[in-house]
Parts: sequence; C-alpha cells; structure tokens
Amino acid sequence: MGRKPYCFRNFIGHKKVVERLRQQLLGAKARSEPFPSTIFLGPSGVGKTHLARAIVAEYGSRLFIAMGTDTPDELKQRFEQVREFDFFFIDEAHNLTPKAQESLFPLIDGDTQKSCAILLATNQPGKLLDALGKRMALSISLNHYPLNEMRAIVDRLAVDLDLLISPQASTQIAKISNGLPRKAKQHLQNLRRSRVDAENRKLSVDDIRQFLQAFDIDQLGLELQDRRYLRYLKENQPHPILGAMCLKVLKVPHPQKSDGKPYSAEEIDFFWSRMHDNAADLPPDVRHALDDRRPSPQLQRSVMRLCGRAGAFTLTGRLRANATYAARHNTIFQGLAADGAKLALWKLWRAGYRIVNFIHDEVLVEVPVDSNLTNHAENIRRLMIEGMQEVVSDVLIKVEYAAMDRWHKDAVATYDEHAQLQVYNKSAAGTAAPSLSTPNDPGTSGQIGVPTCTAALGVDKRYHVTNPPGELAPPMELEHPFDANVDPHVHGMPQLHCSGESS
Repeated sequence: MGRKPYCFRNFIGHKKVVERLRQQLLGAKARSEPFPSTIFLGPSGVGKTHLARAIVAEYGSRLFIAMGTDTPDELKQRFEQVREFDFFFIDEAHNLTPKAQESLFPLIDGDTQKSCAILLATNQPGKLLDALGKRMALSISLNHYPLNEMRAIVDRLAVDLDLLISPQASTQIAKISNGLPRKAKQHLQNLRRSRVDAENRKLSVDDIRQFLQAFDIDQLGLELQDRRYLRYLKENQPHPILGAMCLKVLKVPHPQKSDGKPYSAEEIDFFWSRMHDNAADLPPDVRHALDDRRPSPQLQRSVMRLCGRAGAFTLTGRLRANATYAARHNTIFQGLAADGAKLALWKLWRAGYRIVNFIHDEVLVEVPVDSNLTNHAENIRRLMIEGMQEVVSDVLIKVEYAAMDRWHKDAVATYDEHAQLQVYNKSAAGTAAPSLSTPNDPGTSGQIGVPTCTAALGVDKRYHVTNPPGELAPPMELEHPFDANVDPHVHGMPQLHCSGESS
C-alpha cells in the first residue's frame, strides 16, 4: 500500500505538540509569514524528521535537508536553492561547528533577503551555542512513545510494508522497540525479509518469537551487543561503598568503619594511591595535600566537587547542570514542583491577581477586603491546581487557603455562619475550614504523599470598589505589558478596580 503522506493527521502521538505546531502554522499562513524557527529535541528515532516533513507538507512548501556534518560551504550551497517560505532543515545540528552555527544567526533573525523557516533537530542540545538556542522561536521535545502509541505505530508501519500482523504480535514488536518508531520499523523490515511468505499470511506471536531467537534479541529488546555492554558495566563498576570509604579517608586521619573498626593500612594506601592518579584534576591549593596524604574536610569537599557532579533533567525537559549528588536526586521532584508553580503563578497573573510573594509551595495574593473572599479563594485554588496538573496530570493536587490582614504562618481558613470565608483572627478564630473536596475531587483525607500547596489571601483596606454592587467592573489596573490581553471576566467573577498602593 505504501507510506501514507506526511501530515499532522498521520502523525501518531504527541498530540499536544502537534496541536501547538498546527496553531503556529495556521497563524503563519494567515499572515503570509514563514513558519517560526524551530528546534526539535529528543533521542534518535522518535520522529523528529518525520514531524518536520509533516509541517512542510501542511504548509505547502518545499523542504531542503542538510546535515550537521556538512561543511559551511556545503551548507551555503544548499541554502542558495532555498526560496521564500521554504524550509531549511538541519539534522544532527549538534555536529555543526561553532562557525557554522553562527552563520545561521542572520537567517534566523531575518537579516537576509530570503524569508524562510529554519528547522534544527538534535539529540545533544548541550553542544549547540547558547546564542543559537535562544534564537529559536519554538523548542519541541519528543520523548519515547508509550506502549499504546507504539502499538498504533507498529500497525501503521505494518500496513506500509504490506504486512498482516496479529494484535498480539504487534504488541510484542511494540514492547521490544522501547518507545522508538525507527526501531519498530527496523524490526518489521528484518521480520519481512526473514519470512518469505510474510506478505501472504498473518504473522503470529510464534513468528515473532522465532524472529527474536534468530536475531538474538531478548524480551526487553536488547541485542547481544547491548547485553554484553551491560554485563561489562556490572562486572567492572566499583561498589558504591568504596566511594564513601574513599571520602572518609580524605577527611579524617584515622577513618573507622560503621562498627568502629579502623581501616587497615592497606585499605588507606589503596584509596590514596587511586586518588593520586587524578591529582592533576584538583585545584592547586589542595593538590599538595593529596600528594602529602594530609586528610582534611577541605580536601574531601574538593574531591566531591570534582567527582560528584553531573547534569540532571526534570521530567519536563529542563537541565540542571553540574549538580551535586543530593541535588541530582532532588531535582527530579523539585523541578516538577518548580515548573508547576511557575505555571500556576502565570495563570494567577494573567487572571489579574496581584501576587505579593511566593515561597516554595506557598503564594500570597492581595485582594480587596470587601470583596467576595470565598470566590477569590476558590478561583485561586482552581488556577493553582490547573497549573500543577499541566506537569503532573495523573497526580491528585491539594490547595489549602486562608484569608488574613497580616501574615500568620499558622493561619487557617475560617468561615462565618453562611459558610463564607472570613479574615483570619488569631485570637478569635471562626469556624474551621470545611473539606476541600470538590465534585471532581473525592477528598484526600488520610492519603499519604498528596502534593499540597497553600494560597494565602492578603486583604488591604485601602482598596475600594468603584462599580455599583452586582455589576461587572473593568479589569484591575495591572502594571505588566499584557494588560490588554487579561480577560476581565474570569469565569464570570467580577473584577475589581483597585486604587492605592498595596501594603
């Protein structure tokens, strides 16, 4: 049947990414503008080039492909063929020399006579110049595909290759492809070549099992060379306890084990000898201490700074470079919390709220004292949950709030007899806060590990309402450049015109 044409409709998975690109494309075409410069990030085989081709096909233009290994002269020759609104795609952009990367600056900045789109693809963004990355208008991250999407991809590839494959066999191919469409295509091509009658019958799980045995591929999709490499790492990787022992030798003159037994002279000599091989990498002020075998906390810290740092990625794709051991392990979770908090603050700001402070998981927002505090609190709660759910969509999020006229760390939500939120009074607290359960939130009582954040409403008596009761007021007078874009009626909640300085 042959390959289906490149287009967004035929691209499986990454729905949010595709929709984002579709909106950018429609906006560019409507204004007769070139598509914005875009960099595609992700491991080899996830479909970066495929998605780039789909964008070009949807735009209805031409695509010119270059490689990062091309010389500046070769890049120049290819670019000379590009016309207005064409796409110039550079695959493996991390292989571009710094000079070649700099040559792209005027093309991306629009300082040439040609108005074209520059697309880059890389699985090693750290090798690109920072100035180049900052010039790219869009950054698109493609990750490994989940199993359900891989099954759909395998079925699509099987049709393209004129193969009839059972659902169970499709699932098996999807599993051993480890989230990479390119790997799935290679497996299906090898399977078709190894079965002479592959196009004339439905391939079963037994066919897949025989194929895996013939190619020496295990149930995890690892080939013989992969397994040998992992075995080598396991057999040659020093035990983690040796690192802790070495740091103790570098810190104190007479190191002891956890049971109080002192290290032997042979053990101490082993660690000093191994560290001496790396003395050239240490700062000069501590190198002599290593040569003289003079332990100290300073020497230990210097070695930890040298050996214990590495990069760590958050699940949202941000890189924290040169992080310590503890920071690397915390970044996975703290990074998600920080990204969710930024999105929550952005939503609050765009809704017109005045954010006074934010620390860790607690935000302080100022509202007029004579406004409907309950409506404000619930709206703020909703926006904070929506922001966090963009990064952890499958995790239950809790938000607790309180209203106060001055900061109280131990403040809780208090209510009057009509269940309306009141300003917290430490000396005479009102009714305790009701359950935070909502129709879509069955409650979190007794749950462990539920992410919780706090919204504190600070009220200012110098605020005053200028519109008649019951009528919608104009938006708040915000001091940011997006005043015109702030929705004055967020979910029908009256916006208050505020005057006077905030306290």
